[in-house]
Amino acid sequence: FDTIIEMWLPLAWSLNMVNRSMGKDDLYPFVLPPKVLEKMRFIHTVIDEITSDPAKLAEVGAPVDGQMQQLD
Repeated sequence: FDTIIEMWLPLAWSLNMVNRSMGKDDLYPFVLPPKVLEKMRFIHTVIDEITSDPAKLAEVGAPVDGQMQQLD
C-alpha cells in the first residue's frame, strides 16, 4: 500500500500541474488526509489477505483459479 501511495501522490500532482499549465481544473483535486489513508490501507490489507489465499477465497464464495461458480 505504501508503494501505491508513494507512486500515486507524485502522479496526481504531475497531472494537476499539466492541467493547470493548460488553464484547466485539477484532474485530482483531493487531498488524502491521514484518516482516509488509514481506511484505504485497511481495505487494501483485507482484500490482499483474502485474494492471496485460495482457501479464504473459497470461504467468501469467490472464483478460484479463474473458475466461475454457478449461482443457484
